Amino acid sequence: MVHQGSATLALQDVLLQYRNERTQSVDIGQPHAGFTNLLDRASWYLESGAQVALCGPSGCGKTSLLNLLAGIEKPKSGSIRWGHIELTTLSAQQQDSWRRASLGLVFQQFHLFPRLSALENVLLPTRFVAFAPTAALRERAQMLLGRVGVRAIADIAVLSRGEQQRVAVARALLMSPSVVLADEPTASLDANTAETVSTMLRELCREQRSTLIVATHDRGIASAFDAIYDMANGKITRR
Repeated sequence: MVHQGSATLALQDVLLQYRNERTQSVDIGQPHAGFTNLLDRASWYLESGAQVALCGPSGCGKTSLLNLLAGIEKPKSGSIRWGHIELTTLSAQQQDSWRRASLGLVFQQFHLFPRLSALENVLLPTRFVAFAPTAALRERAQMLLGRVGVRAIADIAVLSRGEQQRVAVARALLMSPSVVLADEPTASLDANTAETVSTMLRELCREQRSTLIVATHDRGIASAFDAIYDMANGKITRR
């Protein structure tokens, strides 16, 4: 079993590549020919509880970086450590265990089930660990929905996009994760709704001391975070 552990991030000398499909030839003796380095032996360190925005041009690899941090992708080389947990050495089963215990994910698309109520959608993560949610988790789900301003019995199909994203935020925080990763969570929302959702996400993560990393193109959203990091040319640098 993999325990939740600290949410301190230490990413060291990470190399992440993707193949250039249009490359016609690969030079002998050039091991990286035909590839683009999304991360070129990059390092990144964050203290537990940090709240940071990750920015960069489209195609620079922000989503791939979040996938690395979630243990969904593996780098070609390097180390990715959350506290004492080294993600690159975990088995698939151990990674699943770590994600269930430690990770909350928020996406641009909400991935909600329209035939379920808001409460049932928030409780979905419990289905991976039990047939029925405990009373404590049901109470927490109701509390989170109250905090984000959505009724527990609300029909997902009639909620606005902003309300649906609030439900998705509540779902991501249900298991009190030590790490929350959000990939363009406000990109499909209008400016006022985006600010409201971003504020709620930051406040809830701060209360439970989760480390929060949000990939965003929105300068206004990014400016509210403790720090902004730019991803470009294979490196991650603080602005």
